[in-house]
Amino acid sequence: MKLTKQQPARTVSWKINWITKDFTKYTDKFRRIRASMRNKLDKCGWCKSEFVDGDTIALASVDHKANQVLCQGCAEKVEP
Repeated sequence: MKLTKQQPARTVSWKINWITKDFTKYTDKFRRIRASMRNKLDKCGWCKSEFVDGDTIALASVDHKANQVLCQGCAEKVEP
């Protein structure tokens, strides 16, 4: 599986080992728990769009990176 996007002068690709498309909901409780941590997980790791209350967050294992959270739009774009 992989995600690919064209940026000026380069192409960025992530090799994804596995993905859980319905990992958790973005709620006030989730935001409070993550508030004291370095990575707040408040935006998509791929497109950088911010999560709003009620959004379903996907979790993906990416080669040579930490696990990444994705919005549902980006999770649907993951190619098998």
